[in-house]
Amino acid sequence: MTLLQANAEAVQRHYGLADSARAALAITAYLTWRGAGVPVSPGIVAGQPVFDGRLQALAESVGRGEWLYARRCQSCHDPGAVAPAVLRFPRAANGQVESLEGFLGRHRPDLPSPGRDGQPTADVIAFLMSRLAGRPVGGAP
Repeated sequence: MTLLQANAEAVQRHYGLADSARAALAITAYLTWRGAGVPVSPGIVAGQPVFDGRLQALAESVGRGEWLYARRCQSCHDPGAVAPAVLRFPRAANGQVESLEGFLGRHRPDLPSPGRDGQPTADVIAFLMSRLAGRPVGGAP
């Protein structure tokens, strides 16, 4: 689950909004801004215990994401070149705030969308984030 997906689920559960996307995107942008400069450490939260089950689930997600990336993206995009762009999201584009999940869902209109809220999207993002371990959030790509 991505941060945006978790925020959307929490907003929906707690506030019952019909469309939780805008509120979730605002929360995600704020949390990303607050984390600027903190090194990317997938599955690890500073000051919190490490859960082996969570790390195993993350490793499985990264593996699925790598497979999906190879199948859907790698013919046009080298993952080493694309991964740093992940740190630019959420971003302002054409006067609108855009999430990485939304961008990925629209990027290849010739293929079925993995869905902003779907596990395939979370898996691809987990794969890309795993390639950024140790880089600061908000750092230059």
